[in-house]
Amino acid sequence: MKPLSTYYEHETRTWLRSNPGKVVTLFQISTLFGIAFINAATMKTAINAFQKTGIWPLNLQVFTEADYLPSDTTNIPRETERVEKSKILYSKLRQLWNKL
Repeated sequence: MKPLSTYYEHETRTWLRSNPGKVVTLFQISTLFGIAFINAATMKTAINAFQKTGIWPLNLQVFTEADYLPSDTTNIPRETERVEKSKILYSKLRQLWNKL
């Protein structure tokens, strides 16, 4: 099985040979890529992709906790969580104030 880039290179070379003096432009890329993709997309490639990601057969251990760490930077608490935390903080401050 060859990678997609090999098939794309082959289709590009074939097109250039049949169109001497021309260059591949944005208008030809989609057609050439489509042909290359059809040649590269096999059932074996699809099965390997599902196995690698743990989708089939199901593998819940394919990702570790470390794989999810980068997403923590985008975890933003919901507005309701902020309001609840504010209420808790306010009640604690009030208790402290009353003790004084």
